[in-house]
Amino acid sequence: MIRLKTEKTNIKKFLFELIHLMSQTKVRFLMCFTTLLLLAIWCGAYVTVNADQQLLLRKGILNLQNLTKSFKAHTEQTIYTSDQVLRIIKYQREKRSDLKYKELKDYFDRGVIDTRFINQIGIIDPLGDYVFSNLTNPPRVNLADREHFKIHKEPYPYGVFVSKSLIGRASKKLSIQLTRRIEDAQGNFAGVTVVSFNPNYLTDFYKSIDLGEKGVVALVGLDHTARVIQIGNQVVNTQEGGVVDFPSEVKDNMEGTFTSNRLFDGVNRVYAFERISNQPLVTIVGQPVDLLSEDSNWHKIIFYSIALLITLITLGFLITNVEYLNRLAGLNLDLIKSNHEVKQANKHKSEFLSSISHELRTPLNGIIGYAEYIHYTSKEPMIQFPAQIIDESSRHLLKLVNMLLDLTQVESGRMVLQNEIFNMTQVIEDVIQTHRSRTFSKNLKLTFENDEHCPDLVCMDELNLRRILNNLLDNAIKFSKQDGEITLSIHYLKDIDSIYFSIKDNGHGIPEDMHAHVFEKFWQNEEFITRVHGGSGMGLALTQKLVTLMGGEIKFNSSQNVGSTFYFTIPIKKLD
Repeated sequence: MIRLKTEKTNIKKFLFELIHLMSQTKVRFLMCFTTLLLLAIWCGAYVTVNADQQLLLRKGILNLQNLTKSFKAHTEQTIYTSDQVLRIIKYQREKRSDLKYKELKDYFDRGVIDTRFINQIGIIDPLGDYVFSNLTNPPRVNLADREHFKIHKEPYPYGVFVSKSLIGRASKKLSIQLTRRIEDAQGNFAGVTVVSFNPNYLTDFYKSIDLGEKGVVALVGLDHTARVIQIGNQVVNTQEGGVVDFPSEVKDNMEGTFTSNRLFDGVNRVYAFERISNQPLVTIVGQPVDLLSEDSNWHKIIFYSIALLITLITLGFLITNVEYLNRLAGLNLDLIKSNHEVKQANKHKSEFLSSISHELRTPLNGIIGYAEYIHYTSKEPMIQFPAQIIDESSRHLLKLVNMLLDLTQVESGRMVLQNEIFNMTQVIEDVIQTHRSRTFSKNLKLTFENDEHCPDLVCMDELNLRRILNNLLDNAIKFSKQDGEITLSIHYLKDIDSIYFSIKDNGHGIPEDMHAHVFEKFWQNEEFITRVHGGSGMGLALTQKLVTLMGGEIKFNSSQNVGSTFYFTIPIKKLD
């Protein structure tokens, strides 16, 4: 009997040690697993933040490059327009014998030459004397010492010379001088034609695009001398010839980007530059580095907050399970005595772990989703899928915001019609082509019927017409049945000088008891097909208001399971 008790005691001791060892092993495994998981989470968050910063920086640089192209185009157009005037004046000087310039004076008196943005236009003779000006009673001045005169004594390789900002001696205004060389019949230097315009003509265009209070736009010569500099909304005085310390690659390349804190005021900026065609000039646009990465700071807070939240949940899970496993080791004797209780405890433990695992799956899927998103947005292994999510969600949100803003503008009376002449048939075909790819999944037939009496050119608001047609076609495609047909037709109503538009589909249709609500804002019937296909409830409301704003009227016919026809008329303006 004593031997039997001893054997039972040894068995209990062995089982206790075995259970204790197993529980300790589980604790170590759980702690190792949790450590690796947290390390993966924070590494993923770090990689995500860095990738997001790089992506936003690339978008900011692309925006700067696009702005630089716009400023370059405006500058080139200004130089081109001024050069046309220079060529006219040059021709009159070289080919006409009349030195009283009666014909030139007639040009200015009759407004043949546009001088709205020009301070003055004139001719300088070989000795530097100002012999002709479009100004009334111009002062007699000598400009032989001016750079824009001296540079043309030898043929200037760029044709037109663009001077630094200075006070014109004839106009007495802050000016940039554009000059061309005049030659006699033997090709010798015979003077200079000059067009003087206010630098504000350039800076006014720069101010139309907000770059922030530390954004910079400048027109600079390859000699590092600035013609125009604007920082924020402040125009910098460049009369003394402001020197811009740009890097050597600006001279060596037609376009590009660089980062510097040495150009203007010590602010570290990202710059984009573009060379002006056929001129030793370059347009430079810059924004502070911290401004370009401002959004990424918010993203960093979001990503790290998510990582911190998951960390806290995981640590809570670890502490709970470690305590549970430690208690389980202390109950080994009771476990031996009551196998049933052990099974029940294991069952509860399994249910608890299953519940916690289920609760963790959602945040973990979020982390996996972001990792995939990073992977699919770049050539790097971890950048693609989330950008697609962000892009699609952003586009959808932008569409809703734009629609809401348009609706608000119409209702407040702040939307102004921009009537212009355009080819209506081409516009309709463009709209149809935009939606044609969406018809393939349903095998829809989308046709356009054009009344032969409709004029090719019409005068109305093209952008709003596109919005109306896009909204109606979008609804027609969305609610059409498989293998359905959509027809867009137009007719010319000669008696009221209007165009009649019709969009017909044979889709689900609208029940008659809902007809009164179709053009109401934000209305969607909970039991109708719109709840399946989704939508904001603003499209038809906006469409009706746009048609009304354009002087037309919209109506519809619809029956459930038969289809709908939306039709409207818009008057056309008389062509001048």
